[in-house]
Amino acid sequence: MRTMFRTLSAVSMAALVAFAFPLTGQEMSATDVLDRSIEFHDPDGLWSSGSFSFNLVQTLPIMGTRTTELIIDNGASKFWMKMERFGRVTETTVTGDECWTTFNGSSEFTEQETERFQLSCDRMLRWRDYYTYLYGLPMKLRDEGTIVDPLAVRTEFEGEEVWQVRVTYDPEVGTDTWYFYFSPEDYSLTGYRFYHDESANDGEYIILDRIQDGDMRIPKVRSWFRNNDDELLGTDKLMGMERISRDR
Repeated sequence: MRTMFRTLSAVSMAALVAFAFPLTGQEMSATDVLDRSIEFHDPDGLWSSGSFSFNLVQTLPIMGTRTTELIIDNGASKFWMKMERFGRVTETTVTGDECWTTFNGSSEFTEQETERFQLSCDRMLRWRDYYTYLYGLPMKLRDEGTIVDPLAVRTEFEGEEVWQVRVTYDPEVGTDTWYFYFSPEDYSLTGYRFYHDESANDGEYIILDRIQDGDMRIPKVRSWFRNNDDELLGTDKLMGMERISRDR
């Protein structure tokens, strides 16, 4: 009798899984996938209005190790970054589109230093956009100018079954084509891929590993590879993240 019960339970569970998670090649609403993923990563809807600190260690095969501290405060439109590499420290604050930067503790640096160490405000704005985008996924996929294909497709990414969502952008926002991959079990973001020119197979793909749990669930490790030859370009490790007061 117990054997029959276990068998029936197994069959029932298999039926439920098959119903909930269709086979490869089937489709689901991309909006549903994104909604469930955002519910997993940011269940309390904190990203758009909260202030968060991040501590990162980034390893680049050619350039060595870089440590970065961030504060991302979307509610106040502020971004702060302190980056250290080879004993050189860049610290910048961005409010709106205005920047205040110091290099090795000085706010005065030459034109040559500005170019060599990428100290311009334009560069700092790009750092802000880069980190705010990557660490704000998948929530950032609700931003204005984001064009999400209507249907998610069941496929494989790095040997695992996933839901794939294709994303492009209004021309004034961006010109790359992105593919985002979500676990069919809990809808966590497991990786993504982008192309500048998909026909040329350029661009990169990023594998996400482990979750930093807290007020939000943020991927802990990001490994970057080139699309055309799978070369490892670098690894970002999130050493710590916390929600902070704006008075800090």
